[in-house]
Amino acid sequence: DNYFSDQMFNVNLEDKGRYYEADATIENMDPKDVKVSFADGLLTISGEKRMESVSPDNTSRATRYEYLSKTIRVPDTNKTVTARAVNGRLKVTIPKPST
Repeated sequence: DNYFSDQMFNVNLEDKGRYYEADATIENMDPKDVKVSFADGLLTISGEKRMESVSPDNTSRATRYEYLSKTIRVPDTNKTVTARAVNGRLKVTIPKPST
C-alpha cells in the first residue's frame, strides 16, 4: 500500500468573514499522524506515516516512512487556531483579529 500516492494533499483557504478556514484532504490518514502548526502567519499541515512489511517467509523486514507537508500564508490573523478531523478532511479555523 502506498500511503499517500492515491490522494492529493490539498489545502484550501477560505475567508469566512470573522475567520479563515483551511480545509485539507487527510483521507487514508489517521488524524493522530497529522500535525498542525501556526507561526508568523504561516499555517503548516503535515502528515507522517511509518509502514513495516515482513516477507512471506518471515526472513526479511522493510520499513518505509512517508511524509507530506503544506504551508500556506494566512493574512491578518491571531496566533490561535483550532483543528478538527471530519470524514477524511481536516478543518482548521483561524480567527481574524477583532477590530
